[in-house]
Amino acid sequence: MKNTKRDSLINILLVTAVVMLVNIAAAELFYRVDFTKDGIYTVSDSTKDILSGLKDEIRVKFYVSEELPPRVLPVKRNVMDLLTEYERYGKGNFNLSVLYPEKDAQIEKDAQSAGIQKVQLNVIGQNKEELQAAYMGIALFSGEKMEVLPVVMSVDDLEFQLTSAILKLTKEKKDSIVFLSSSKKLPEGLDPQMRAQLMAQMPPSHSIYEDTTAVGQALSEMYDVSEKRLPDGAFFDPSVKIVVLNGTSDLSEWEKYALDQFIMKGGKVAVLQSGMAPTQQMIASETRFNYDDQLKKYGFTLNKDLVFDSYSYSVMIPQGEMRYLAPYPLWIKTSPEQISADLPNSMRNTGALAFTYSSSISTTPSESVKFRSIVKTSGKSWSESGTVVIDPSNIRTPSESELKVLDMAVMGEGRFKSAFTKDTIPSAVKDKQDVFIENATSDGAILFIATPEFILDRTLRNFQANGMFFLNLIDYLNNSTELVSIRNRGQGFTFVDPAISDNAKNAIKWTGTLFVPLLVIIYGIFRMILRNRRSGRVS
Repeated sequence: MKNTKRDSLINILLVTAVVMLVNIAAAELFYRVDFTKDGIYTVSDSTKDILSGLKDEIRVKFYVSEELPPRVLPVKRNVMDLLTEYERYGKGNFNLSVLYPEKDAQIEKDAQSAGIQKVQLNVIGQNKEELQAAYMGIALFSGEKMEVLPVVMSVDDLEFQLTSAILKLTKEKKDSIVFLSSSKKLPEGLDPQMRAQLMAQMPPSHSIYEDTTAVGQALSEMYDVSEKRLPDGAFFDPSVKIVVLNGTSDLSEWEKYALDQFIMKGGKVAVLQSGMAPTQQMIASETRFNYDDQLKKYGFTLNKDLVFDSYSYSVMIPQGEMRYLAPYPLWIKTSPEQISADLPNSMRNTGALAFTYSSSISTTPSESVKFRSIVKTSGKSWSESGTVVIDPSNIRTPSESELKVLDMAVMGEGRFKSAFTKDTIPSAVKDKQDVFIENATSDGAILFIATPEFILDRTLRNFQANGMFFLNLIDYLNNSTELVSIRNRGQGFTFVDPAISDNAKNAIKWTGTLFVPLLVIIYGIFRMILRNRRSGRVS
């Protein structure tokens, strides 16, 4: 009996010791298994590199209420797990504090000073629904600088928010992006009717303050973003890394020269321009912009056409009092297979892009400049020029011989040759010919997207992936790819190969629709037969 008691005591002590050792090891060797498709609960390699490379301390305060509704508790746990991983990879330079504002008046005051306020949460109790105020925010500090995530109610994009906040805290100065505008200011004191007539005659001008606000605001998170026109004699500031021409139609001679010299010094330029544009009469007409010849000298030719593709989005078409959905070949859908394989997979898997009213681009080979297709059409595309009908109900069916693959976005990288000569440079610099750079001194890049509609607010409302892809391209141009791999994590996009025939699509659809119910029915019949045999009702 004594031996039995002694053995039992030893067993209890051994089990207790093993449990304690396992807990100690678990605390030191933190590890999680993430089975989600894109690993949205796992810190990316980019974030790990940023955290391991921190030179200064980042202090992180997670302000959270101790009492939270049951439905919010999993969010709190996931946030804590993610922050714990950040602290682990920060190797002493990412220091986390979890603070409960309701427990200490000073902590609550600090939270509110940082911009973190209580949020109202719905709490469903017995036979009633109530509101509960709670804290759930994060503040990050580095020296005197601070970044705040005032409300954290999901971990879907939390890694992107945290990592971008760390980058903003650790960068000494933001790089600059300039949107070169084509807008013109009319003289003051004009008669209202005259002003309206002149405005109608002026070419459309897209602006980050009017119709491209979403992209402008998103870029301003990591860059100093401005929109301007250059006065004669002024060049781009050295802090400017990228110049964007978004449907810009009219540049002054000096602006064209300043842009040229910016490229010669290794600058990066993004051009969004189309060869034709839709009109209210449901036809398309040629667009005109005064730097077309300059782009040709760099090797780019924007064709005066519109691109159609059978792999497209659908639009609502009115027919009498009815409306029906029909494919619209001018709203082109692109899959990852149509995006350059040279780009990181994280960029190619942003989501299905939409090229609306796009033209095609041709390039002229050069020894010093490498051109590559960034986005191309499927093999079921064609182009039309001249007077092009864009009415969805009157799109013509092309012949097989017309179908081809066309480039809708192209990038040229390398050392460009100036579009100017010493005889054609503006008079303002002719007296300073030693300043003129005829052959690039550094590698530059020009990204050409053949539709200005690509990043307009009205486009992004329906096709958010366009904005994400453009932001990633800007980062890629600027060699700032830290956020590229995590910006679109967890989107979960699945693509259908445009080469799949309609018969194959129908077969896949009906197989998926009927196969599972059929399995359930077969299983039910099989179970019924087994039960009847066991009960002796059938022999």
